[in-house]
Amino acid sequence: MRSYDTILVGLGLAGGCLAWAHQARGSELLVIDREESVTASRIAAGLVTPVTGQRLVKTWRLDEFYPCARDFYRWVEIETGVAFFHELPAVRLFVDDNERACYEKRQSSPSYAGMFAPIDRWPASMPAPFGGVELVPAARLDVAQFLQVTREHLRSRQCYRAGELQLPQDVQLIHDGVELPAWGVRARHLIFCQGYAAHANPWFQGFAWNPAKGEILIVAIPGHEEPRIVHRGIWIAPTGMKNASGDRLYRVGATYDWSRLDQVPTPHGREELEQRLASSLTVPFHVVGHDAAIRPILKNLNPVIGCLPEHPAIGFMNGLGSKGSLLAPYFSQQLTGHLLEGIPLEPAVDFSIRRGQGG
Repeated sequence: MRSYDTILVGLGLAGGCLAWAHQARGSELLVIDREESVTASRIAAGLVTPVTGQRLVKTWRLDEFYPCARDFYRWVEIETGVAFFHELPAVRLFVDDNERACYEKRQSSPSYAGMFAPIDRWPASMPAPFGGVELVPAARLDVAQFLQVTREHLRSRQCYRAGELQLPQDVQLIHDGVELPAWGVRARHLIFCQGYAAHANPWFQGFAWNPAKGEILIVAIPGHEEPRIVHRGIWIAPTGMKNASGDRLYRVGATYDWSRLDQVPTPHGREELEQRLASSLTVPFHVVGHDAAIRPILKNLNPVIGCLPEHPAIGFMNGLGSKGSLLAPYFSQQLTGHLLEGIPLEPAVDFSIRRGQGG
């Protein structure tokens, strides 16, 4: 039976970043993934922006998280020789006077210093009667590319296996870790990075979920050339790809549905996104793709990391929500330090504390 320091279950953003964080510390690692065709990570646009919502609220702990994410992804790019983290200012086009008033209030606050800049090149084909502003720092993580190169890297090191654990029967707790007899492996820690699928995990209980189904479109916009992420009551993000006619492809999103928790694209979701996009463009577009997935959001909103107090060999990283591209590098490194060196976790995200508080 082969031994590892850590076995990770799930290769989405959480699992991918956790795998790299382990490699950075020289840890013996195995990743097990069931290779679903559709997950929140696989269809994510990977947007990283400094403000969020109509009130332009500064992103939580941006000054800590952004440099960490940038340096982390740049390191992985060097390790793999593949570029997937693209830094460019984002553009915010105000939808009404209220949104512009929020901006004018924010720009005078010291905590927002350096985050707003005049737009020197206005997005073509997008009306802006209320004005707009560039947002910095901002970036787009090509999540699908990041996960693909991560999977290939793990395979090349023979520390990746495809398949699905049957819980709890596949897992045996031993005095110094866990064994997976059917897989012929053991480890000091078994860490689940399952996204919303963790709601059925027998060990990940006691948390209040607030998952949201999200739908996005892939659209071709003939004649529209915009490398930046643009927000105008909807976000439009370049994919870096073109269709057979040479038109650039963009992701457009996203809907929020808290009632129908499945991964099936709906006519209603498509119609909503098409209407919102049409009101933001002065040129035609056509839809070439439509996806849906469930965001793993906890009611507390903060992510959760750590291990079971009663079974310290079993742990989790979850609840990254819609900010996973920004949060995953920071918290994957924090969890790795905790697992390998016993470094304490922040109380706000510590699994053992959060579970006792109901998530």
